[in-house]
Amino acid sequence: MSTRREESQDRAIVRIAAHLPDLIVYGDFSPERPSVDYFDGVLMFVDISGFTAMTEKFSTAMYMDRGAEQLVEILNHYISAIVEKVLIFGGDILKFAGDALLALWKVERRQLKNIITVVIKCSLEIHGLFETQESEEGLDVRVKIGLAAGHITMLVFGDETRNFFLVIGQAVDDVRLAQNMAQMNDVILSPNCWQLCDRSMIEIERIPDQRAVKVNFLKPPSTFNFDEFFTKCMTFMDYYPSGDHKNLLRLACMLESDPELELSLQKYVMESILKQIDDKQLRGYLSELRPVTIVFVNLTFKDQDKAEVIGSAIQDACVHINSVLRVSRGQINKVFMFDKTVKEERIIFIIDEGQFVDAASWSFLEKLIRTIPIFIIMSLSPFVDIPCAAASAIMKNRNTTYVTLGAVQPKDIRNKVCLDLDVRGIPKELDTYLVEGSCGIPFYCEELLKNLDHHRVLLFQPMEVEEKTNMTWNNLFKNFSRPTEELNISALGNEEGNEQVCNLASGVILKNLSPPASLKEISLVQLDSMSLSHQMLVRCAAIIGLTFTTELLFEVLPCWNMKMMIKALATLVESNIFDCFRNGKELRMALRQNAASFEVHYRSGSLRPSEGLAHGEEEELRELESEVIECHIIRFCRPMMQKTAYELWLKGQKKAMHLKCARFLEENAHRCDHCRSGDFIPCHHFTVNIRLNTLDLDTIKKMAKSRGFTTEEEITFSKIETPKKSELFAENLSPEEIKEKILSFFDVVITKMRTSEEDIIPLESCQCEEILEMVIMPLAHHFVALGENNKALYYFLEIASAYLILGDNYMAYIYLNEGERLLRTLKKDKSWSHTFESATFHSLKGEVCFNMGHMVLAKKMLRKALKLLHRIFPYNLISLFLQTHVEKNRHFYYLNQQAQESAPPGKRRLAQLYRQTACFSLLWQIYSLNYFFHYKYYGHLAAMMEVNTALETQDDFQIIKAYLDYSLHHQLAGYQGVWYKYEIMAMEQIFSLPLKGEGIEIVSYVADKLGYTKLLMGHLDLAIDLGSRAQKMWALLRNPNRQYMVLCWLSKSLFLKTRNRQLIQVLGWLWDLSISEEHIFSKAFFYFVCLDLMLYSGFVYKTFEECLEFIYQNEDNRILKFQSGILLGLYSSIAIWYARLQEWDNFHIFSSRAKNLVPRRTPTALYYEGISRYMEGQVLYLQKQIEGQSENAQDSGVELLKNLESLVTQNTTGPVFYPRLYHLMAYVCILMGDGQNCDLFLNTALRLSETQGNVLEKCWLNMSKEWWYSDSELMDDQWLQTVSNLPTWEKIVSGKVNMQDIQKNKFLMRVNILDNPF
Repeated sequence: MSTRREESQDRAIVRIAAHLPDLIVYGDFSPERPSVDYFDGVLMFVDISGFTAMTEKFSTAMYMDRGAEQLVEILNHYISAIVEKVLIFGGDILKFAGDALLALWKVERRQLKNIITVVIKCSLEIHGLFETQESEEGLDVRVKIGLAAGHITMLVFGDETRNFFLVIGQAVDDVRLAQNMAQMNDVILSPNCWQLCDRSMIEIERIPDQRAVKVNFLKPPSTFNFDEFFTKCMTFMDYYPSGDHKNLLRLACMLESDPELELSLQKYVMESILKQIDDKQLRGYLSELRPVTIVFVNLTFKDQDKAEVIGSAIQDACVHINSVLRVSRGQINKVFMFDKTVKEERIIFIIDEGQFVDAASWSFLEKLIRTIPIFIIMSLSPFVDIPCAAASAIMKNRNTTYVTLGAVQPKDIRNKVCLDLDVRGIPKELDTYLVEGSCGIPFYCEELLKNLDHHRVLLFQPMEVEEKTNMTWNNLFKNFSRPTEELNISALGNEEGNEQVCNLASGVILKNLSPPASLKEISLVQLDSMSLSHQMLVRCAAIIGLTFTTELLFEVLPCWNMKMMIKALATLVESNIFDCFRNGKELRMALRQNAASFEVHYRSGSLRPSEGLAHGEEEELRELESEVIECHIIRFCRPMMQKTAYELWLKGQKKAMHLKCARFLEENAHRCDHCRSGDFIPCHHFTVNIRLNTLDLDTIKKMAKSRGFTTEEEITFSKIETPKKSELFAENLSPEEIKEKILSFFDVVITKMRTSEEDIIPLESCQCEEILEMVIMPLAHHFVALGENNKALYYFLEIASAYLILGDNYMAYIYLNEGERLLRTLKKDKSWSHTFESATFHSLKGEVCFNMGHMVLAKKMLRKALKLLHRIFPYNLISLFLQTHVEKNRHFYYLNQQAQESAPPGKRRLAQLYRQTACFSLLWQIYSLNYFFHYKYYGHLAAMMEVNTALETQDDFQIIKAYLDYSLHHQLAGYQGVWYKYEIMAMEQIFSLPLKGEGIEIVSYVADKLGYTKLLMGHLDLAIDLGSRAQKMWALLRNPNRQYMVLCWLSKSLFLKTRNRQLIQVLGWLWDLSISEEHIFSKAFFYFVCLDLMLYSGFVYKTFEECLEFIYQNEDNRILKFQSGILLGLYSSIAIWYARLQEWDNFHIFSSRAKNLVPRRTPTALYYEGISRYMEGQVLYLQKQIEGQSENAQDSGVELLKNLESLVTQNTTGPVFYPRLYHLMAYVCILMGDGQNCDLFLNTALRLSETQGNVLEKCWLNMSKEWWYSDSELMDDQWLQTVSNLPTWEKIVSGKVNMQDIQKNKFLMRVNILDNPF
């Protein structure tokens, strides 16, 4: 029976009848229009009070998952309960009007008395539903009911395409008046209803000055059986379900197919609903939420008593109104006899995106312009197709005035926002939100800002000086987006000292905010112009997210085939709904170039048809289809369209779609094949149960083998034994022989990589960034939407870790904040998995703080992570020495155990150990930065604990990395002997590795790390030898993220050795890599070296103007801005340039920018490169102060000398920087008349330069020494003359300039030792 019922409900006639009352479904009307029918019956008018308050509350909801959908859910909850009661009691629902409904009980007049009793019983039960209920949102919702009975007239009218029905008469007027008299929980009977009812059954209350009465309750006799009474009454209702159908609410559910009746009923259904029924889309996908424009038309009749006259007038009005609406693509929704007041107002048309306006609207506007005086403001971009005749007429109208608007760039959007808000800075998150959301359109930006202001998201606070800001995790990235220098500061109204910045209210997630209604309407116009199938595709895509793959879209589209989808996508790309890209790199390139600001209205650049070829529309579409197949990544052209389409779904539908997406994505939610498909946080998935798709163990093993993994049992048997101490490095070997042996080993590896037939070199480069953006980030958001907070947290941590690997600290910070919100919701979870996630969260926060140079915060986070990982780091000296003793014993135990076979730790234990290792690796560096004497013991302990933890993992890479870290720690701390031992141990470890897969990567890492270490320690020749080999290996392994760092430090080694030909070759590789990978950091380092070449090497590779332009264009790039070191170096180099030219105003601009970055100290070569340049700029400024006889010149000199000395004595400053720092200290001393210390520092610098082979610094030191102690005078414009004569590299290569001559193009520091100002 149920199967038969389901089949019947799928019939088209049943689906149509569901939208119509029985009065129409079973009516037998004259084909004439209008036709009139008369009958008796009881009317019930139900109104939900409190709906207006609900509407006001939800219409202002901030987030996309609130607002209209909650309003509809609550309304549906109450309306459905009322409808069910009405149908159970035999009523027929005639009309819905928002928060109200009109129901009819059609019977013969003699049955009215009994039916009124039934209807009153129904009304009281409806009230009973709401007496104890309060809505989930805390709003008091009640119903008001009016009842009327008597003669009713029904009019049926319309035209050849649509029919409408209307009930009129005294009973209709009475029921409206009765409902208007009702208060909350009242049932009011009209006078006629009170006259016709069985008064003995009803207890009433009189209403003062009214004939209508209020029902208190029913008072049947004690012998009265309502069920029998009701059953008898229902026999008079023609279509009340009974017999076999008694369990149905409506008999219309069982209608048999009848083409003639179906055609007749179709005319009563709105065209938009009928299209969806005809399209045979799945019912679950038909409902949607959207704003609409509603026009109320009031008709006034002189004589309302004559139905025939009214019917004829309504018929004429209907035909006319329908003809007007049809042209404008409007529809009549319903016709009823309840009046709506209309207020007349004058209108100014403001139309954005006029190119999307349909032809009917253009025609309407054109007619309007010709007939009445009207003012229209319209923004237009190029039309997708040829504009219609009406649009052309308006554009050619002599009264039309054009203002050409150029593309608005992100920096201009930021400037506009700062001006509009009258602030000196906005949060980076707000800047990104407005740039992406506005698509370069100022109106969009303004509407987004108004929406934020309306919801009180924006907070205004006094601007703090950056140095005085108390640094916490929450303000780590605040107020970094400021207006550009070009912005006229006087335009900002805040007085100096009273400047404000804008911040966001706590807990606000901008990307989840619902778009403003004005912008949603623009998107809806586009959406409504599409076919239903295209609308469905856009709506499904909106669930996936702003960017998605064609594979996932095909998975979630209901009942589509691939050909259908590709064809639809091609059309939507052509219509500028989507852009498409061949790969993630192409997508990222387009986003970085802010393509949306320039070509908003053109389809993707990768899909432009070849110029000069004339194609027909069909042929061009076919070409598009083939190119869409190639471009498997799709992105919405505008975020507003995605958000608008997303909000059209109902809550249940969204959840089902998100679940589909999550099931599809989780299979690929791991690192790429190039990186062996692991987790971004090692062994992370072994710690948390995050699978939606449950698989049996055998299936998992089969999948693992198919992907090239080995099972744990196989690992046990195939694990390579760690050999006992190798004889590769005999004790009688000299350091030079060991060096040659190591370099020869790396050469053998490179040769094998190039010539081996084995599968050593990967077929493609790392795809982790694309997987991160296309799989893992969407998956996390799908889990948030599903309420699976533990799974979402897992993926947010994976995302943060991935961004740290990619060098993007800001994005890691953003996703850690997302994770923190979820952690709060899971705080009651005391499981081991949750503890591990908390530890991982704090360790990643510590890494972000470390990279940003905020070491106090970093240390706090890492200590907390270790505590959660059950590895407490000591807080006082007593526990420090006790722990050191324990760790020494563990260290000797693990070293001895290495030679013995032992079972490897389990996967969960491994995950724990990997986290501990990461924490200790950062901690020893943090403690090494501190000047306090006892901190070196903390640093030593952390380095030892890293080694011990790595040894426990039995993981080759972790052990080798820890050995090299331990060795570097000892080298920087000045411990002789120990560092050498651990470098040798690391080399012995790699000699035993299989030279394929991970083994090759570990060998490359060792060459890379050793090259960096040797550069820091000043062994420049060895650094070059190792760096060049590491570069070759990373290039063969197709790992650009590692290759660019090797090239950066290799270029610095070559620069100091003045091997200019090799240096230029390396810079060429670095430039090519930065272009091919769109890698901003490597490009920034490239320009950093170019500035060094002009400042210190005496020739030009890239001009100063080009370097400066790069800084201006990219100083707000989040990779550079939130990476401690690179901008410090660039700003300082520019400041030095201007100081040498004595352009002090420009010097102060860049020196002050660099000064803000100085406190962000990190123990990296990049930071010390930057700080040494900054100190050089300060030394040159000291020279100016002394020449100008400044009062505080001596204090400045003493402070500067103290800072330089502290840099030299600091453990983490590599010896490679000592010659420059001693050179600067010597200059400060001679400026201040301290010749004795000047000689000491100068000779120390020369000795170190000689030892290190630092040819560049040695040459400059000799020139300084000769110059400072000579009687020659230096001209003021000496550097200006030098700069104007700097040769280009092209001239040097062509032989026009001698290589020896460029050595003389050094800046000579101005000084006269005989004139001691002090």
